[in-house]
Amino acid sequence: MFNKNEEFVKIGAIAGRSGLSVSTRRYYTELGLHCETYRTPGDICIYDRSETLKRIDEIVSISNDKTLKEVAAAV
Repeated sequence: MFNKNEEFVKIGAIAGRSGLSVSTRRYYTELGLHCETYRTPGDICIYDRSETLKRIDEIVSISNDKTLKEVAAAV
């Protein structure tokens, strides 16, 4: 299912690479800041690695002077 280049990864891999916890990533998804790329038949969230990391960088840079709910409204 996952290719060797890790283009698509689970939430834990995104959390590890971004420096954010899994619960923070889930909270970002709940707020609509980012969505998973797809879900497996087993209901596992799968993310596009590069797009998700870019989005997290954008969220973190915007959120320095705003609440996450304000960021969600802005993006």
